[in-house]
Amino acid sequence: MSLGTSATDHKGMRDLNQNRLLNFIRLNAPISRPRLGELSGLSAATVLNLTNDLLESQLLVEKGTANSSRGRRPTLLEIHPAGGYAIGLMIREYETVGVVVNLHGIIISSAHWHMTLLERHEQSIPLIAEKVEALIAQAGIPRERLIGLGCAISGFIDSEHGICIDSWQLGWHHFVLASPLAALLQLPVVIRNNVSCIACYENLFGCGQDYQHFLTVAIGRGLGLGIVINGDIYGGAMGGAGEFGHTARLFNPLCCRCSTPGKISRFAAP
Repeated sequence: MSLGTSATDHKGMRDLNQNRLLNFIRLNAPISRPRLGELSGLSAATVLNLTNDLLESQLLVEKGTANSSRGRRPTLLEIHPAGGYAIGLMIREYETVGVVVNLHGIIISSAHWHMTLLERHEQSIPLIAEKVEALIAQAGIPRERLIGLGCAISGFIDSEHGICIDSWQLGWHHFVLASPLAALLQLPVVIRNNVSCIACYENLFGCGQDYQHFLTVAIGRGLGLGIVINGDIYGGAMGGAGEFGHTARLFNPLCCRCSTPGKISRFAAP
């Protein structure tokens, strides 16, 4: 560690490099350490140390050896599907859908709950936590293997601070959700716009894997747009990028349910 570099900075850089390696492995598995070094630009020693840590934590698994014309054949690595699990929730006014997925994005367990969360705000947190605990028990996986919970919510979402700024479908406004839910479940919690979550799935496991830039359009009760730029989800400065359902039109506009006196908010129609 260089002079003036804190332990926090060092850990942050290590975590960043580890995440980069995991992403290269996900996209190119099975892959050897020398090839990982070529793709990442990291030294052979760094790649060896980081991948050994990932093997020890069971996030990676060895998968045979690569062909080599000389010397020892390098070991191939890939993501270990049972090395970790994530919980996903789609939260709506009168129902919530929950899934547990492995590291390959395959659903291990799922549930569908009918419960009213419309305009309930604070009451929603213990209700959601109760259902998540039931889903974990149903899945029958070790709790220490859970890496976190992701919540898909309609509207303007401040993912960085875990705040639902405005969800007119749910009637939630400036509602801090992530931190109190994380405290109840003792798990990392991330919230994001629902269509951005769909775009994230397409980016990691679906039709968007081969593209660095693409759009995902959702047409339902509202119109939503997920934006991927340079392989990352773009949320905009206020978490509302892609909310093109509120584009004003000139002729016979229909008021959206979120219209209020003095506020121009129109429902885009053909």
